[in-house]
Amino acid sequence: ESVLIPNLTALGVRRIDTLVISHGDGDHAGGLPLLFDRFEVGRVITGETGRVADKLPEGVNVRPCSGQVDVRMGELELAFWRNPGRIEGNDASCVLTVSSTVPAVEVVLPGDITRRVEEAFMARTDNLGNDADHYRVVLAPHHGSKTSSSKSWVARMVPDLALFSAGYRHRFGHPHADVVERYRSVGSDIANTATSGAIRLVLEPGGVLTTEARAGAPFWIRKPETP
Repeated sequence: ESVLIPNLTALGVRRIDTLVISHGDGDHAGGLPLLFDRFEVGRVITGETGRVADKLPEGVNVRPCSGQVDVRMGELELAFWRNPGRIEGNDASCVLTVSSTVPAVEVVLPGDITRRVEEAFMARTDNLGNDADHYRVVLAPHHGSKTSSSKSWVARMVPDLALFSAGYRHRFGHPHADVVERYRSVGSDIANTATSGAIRLVLEPGGVLTTEARAGAPFWIRKPETP
């Protein structure tokens, strides 16, 4: 109501062709009826079809993340993965990998998976590119919680940019300081929505342009500068 709809409208979006919802938790799937009231949605893909369908208008076709074939969207390729087996909650998250050849960029959006599912994802070597020339962006699993972003995950990903989706002074304290330091130790740049606001990535021929909403905000709504 206050973020997604106004921003999608400002970008000129009138229809959502593919809506990917990692799993059914409220901080990932909350507010969906409002989104459907405003936009036409082509298809919904998620790691928890039942929980997400319960939040949607009757008759919406919700497809499981498992078994989805890779999708080409212009210069982008979308790959879907979900840990096999009877799981629910965080570890049922649909992991979306978005990649492009020009520029050579890979963006990994893992939802709220924990360490054990990180290992399962990494075991599937076809999930990730191995080209050192790729610029890799990783959204830290589970908002930077200490339940995720294991040492082996960070060492395998080695992201050029690690993103944290977190709330300013949120009661859960995301991201955990140890997790932030883990990404810094492999040379990752860090961006956190709690202090950066909305983070926009624009893929250009020369690489990735990253902009932070708060960088352009009037001084009276910006956070105090660090001494």
